[in-house]
Amino acid sequence: MKRLIVGGRRALARVLRLYGRTFAGNPPTSVTEPVNHLIYSATPNLTVTADDKTKVYGTNDPAQTFSVVGFVSDDGVTDTAMTAGLTGAFARVAGESTGARAITQGTFASTAGYGISFTAGSTLTITQAPLTGSLSGNGTKVYGASDPAAATFGLNLNGVVNNPAIATWNGNVAIDDTANVAGALTSLTRVAGENVGAYNYTSGTIALSGAAAANYSGATLVPGNLLNITPAPLTVTANDGARTVGLANPAFTATYSGFQFGETPAVLAGALAFATPATIASPAGAYAITPSGQASANYALTYVNGTLTVSGASPAVVTSAVFAPQLAAMQRVAVSETRWQPAACRCVAGTAQGISMDAVVASSSRNCESALNDIFDVATPGVCFFVSSNY
Repeated sequence: MKRLIVGGRRALARVLRLYGRTFAGNPPTSVTEPVNHLIYSATPNLTVTADDKTKVYGTNDPAQTFSVVGFVSDDGVTDTAMTAGLTGAFARVAGESTGARAITQGTFASTAGYGISFTAGSTLTITQAPLTGSLSGNGTKVYGASDPAAATFGLNLNGVVNNPAIATWNGNVAIDDTANVAGALTSLTRVAGENVGAYNYTSGTIALSGAAAANYSGATLVPGNLLNITPAPLTVTANDGARTVGLANPAFTATYSGFQFGETPAVLAGALAFATPATIASPAGAYAITPSGQASANYALTYVNGTLTVSGASPAVVTSAVFAPQLAAMQRVAVSETRWQPAACRCVAGTAQGISMDAVVASSSRNCESALNDIFDVATPGVCFFVSSNY
């Protein structure tokens, strides 16, 4: 390898080398590079291999790195990438969708005159971009119902590429996938529980579609939304009842409608109670039966009144002022006679409390009149009545 010293021998150890230049073709006056140089007519060759690279879809191309074999070592000095004047940049096969793109030499060269032997086979691989999804709102259902289907939820996709200036080795490119990828929920997982309350959604499966869907990995659901379970309606209806004038009210009952999961009234707090304006002294007519008294966190109770029907002839009513003549005119009925009905005679002190004669009339010769004389004070205001069918 012939060389031409420009600048004097004393600077040999510090000078740069220039290759592929002849004295005839490149006389000293044509050398424009600053400082001292060693000029060689031979053209050494560098083998350059680009390192494989990866990037995520929608991001800038990464920095280029490479390895070099073939630097000249002479007079105790070995060239480096800097002294060899390596400059320029690699290029690659164009395209931004996922996959491998071959790396090419591009403008990579040596300003010092090295020949470049570029090794083929290196690639830039573009991998899928991650997406996340978030529900557009909370879910709701009534206690005992099925969870709302995943497909009924609105979904917001986060991470869809929309970048007007992605820097690549081939120049800037624009990507806007806002209309090219969509997501739909196919399943949802939440914290377990069926009682009324709020339960966090913890994960979900999102199916992607659209022209750019292949450039994204499956979206991950961001937790934070809730399923709110509200009370189920439960109707408590008092069953209708009936009785005869002068008798005590029957035991009241109710019918329940709306229990979930096969539950029964045992899950309700409190005790079922009934109220009615009908008393033992009430005349024939229809009276409301009003249920109340129970509650539950899982049910919204609605109470529906029933009807108590009191039938039969209205009782003969006498006040204390006219009690004696009315009593004297009554037919005497012996206790031993089969027509006697112990529950048929009732006296009411004042107008509130019923007093039964059943315990007063014994299996003796006492009759209804004498029993009434024992329990009714003529001087005390009140009423006394008899059911005529029993006499």
